[in-house]
Amino acid sequence: MTNLRQARLDDHWRTAFKRKYPLFLQNMEFTEGEVFGETKLTLKPGMNAIVGKNGIGKSNFIRAIYNSLKSDSSNRQKFSKLLDKSKIKFDLIISGENCSLELSPFEKNEIEQDILCLLFDPCTLIPEIQKLFVQQENLNELLESFSPNQLSVDELKLANFITNTEYSSIEVINIEDEYESFPMLPFFSVERGEVRYDSRDMGLGELSLLYYFWIVDYIGKSKSNSLLIIEEPESFLPPLIQNRLCDVLAMTLATKGIACLISTHSEHILRKIPRSHVHIMSRVLNRIRFFNAASNIEQMDVLGLTAPKKGLLFYEDEAALFFARSLIKASPLFVSDSFLYHCSGSEGDVLQDLKRFPVSLDEFSFIAVFDGDCRGKMDDQLMDFENYIFLPSALSPEEHLISYLGGIDIVDVANHIGKPIELMSAAIDVAAGSDHHDYFVDIAKVLSIPYEELFSKLCDLWVGDENNSESVQEFIGKLETLAA
Repeated sequence: MTNLRQARLDDHWRTAFKRKYPLFLQNMEFTEGEVFGETKLTLKPGMNAIVGKNGIGKSNFIRAIYNSLKSDSSNRQKFSKLLDKSKIKFDLIISGENCSLELSPFEKNEIEQDILCLLFDPCTLIPEIQKLFVQQENLNELLESFSPNQLSVDELKLANFITNTEYSSIEVINIEDEYESFPMLPFFSVERGEVRYDSRDMGLGELSLLYYFWIVDYIGKSKSNSLLIIEEPESFLPPLIQNRLCDVLAMTLATKGIACLISTHSEHILRKIPRSHVHIMSRVLNRIRFFNAASNIEQMDVLGLTAPKKGLLFYEDEAALFFARSLIKASPLFVSDSFLYHCSGSEGDVLQDLKRFPVSLDEFSFIAVFDGDCRGKMDDQLMDFENYIFLPSALSPEEHLISYLGGIDIVDVANHIGKPIELMSAAIDVAAGSDHHDYFVDIAKVLSIPYEELFSKLCDLWVGDENNSESVQEFIGKLETLAA
């Protein structure tokens, strides 16, 4: 029986970004085209999202991928009109085996591997198929030549959840090989209360959601290595339903192991997708380029797609803030702007804020971030709380980084900061013996860069050091548990 409780759906979201997938579309590279030629995109396992301005070419990019990977079992025919005639090289991992495919969107490609590619693009798809049904003169005779499928209780439960409706019954007739553009096309008849109607009479949003239910069910029952491509699923849908659509998508990925590539303009669609899985499509010097949203937050802001806030982190001072933000950037689920930040002022003030703030509100957590030197000092005061976390080490952030710098090559430090080795060495000599609160301020003055920039870069250097990966993962794991 399908469990649609929010807590279970949240579990599916976590699983979707941690599990292994039988099909992993790693890289794609477009060649020869005037628009997409030399365009490269590197993906993450599972779900990936593409964002970008209107008119940048997302639809044609998506359709070129679909055309290339389409098989006889796909849900619609190839698109005949695309912006250019690029060819695409795909690097994939299928059931643990690496393979490369060089395909053309306009040719019939012979793909030996068992790949099922489906496309859900409601903005163009749904009006087109409704028009087909409305204009079909002998539709009733046509429907009688196919066997109807009555949804089971469990299937009806899922369809009602997706559509936010209470249907008493749904009947689906899969029309095969009748329409040139659609090898298989579902026709829906529904009953709600005492009213019965079908695909011809539905609003576009309702028909879109039922088709989405059908395509998720279809791909979930397939034994093939599956890729679901979705273009602007938010079309015709209010925010609540967009959230439900995404919850069902995460459940499908987590339980069925399908891969998904989705393009969207909606914050609600992106709400639970880690920024490391979001790719910004841009035009640079008349060429299409992709940038990862995790490291290009400003471009997301320009598009009006800010990261959903997962909670408030409250901490002692600036050093703790910079250290925490660097650690968060290493998370696959969050980016640094996934949180709001509040400087409490001291460890005692952090404790007072922990006592006065609630543990959480609706999908928003309050988390105390203590310096590492608070470990073991506050056990009695923290006994009644769980929503707190310690920064790595048993020292304050400044003392911890001073110790770290003493054990690594100054060449690596200078290269990371972007300053000459001689200047970096002189700056460290000037700061020698300073109080740890002043140490990095003194170095920053010699280097002629802001303290904030220096300390943030040094935190990034520590986080990126593979010798510290265990401590980094411990912090991230605790944060994800508290803020998920």
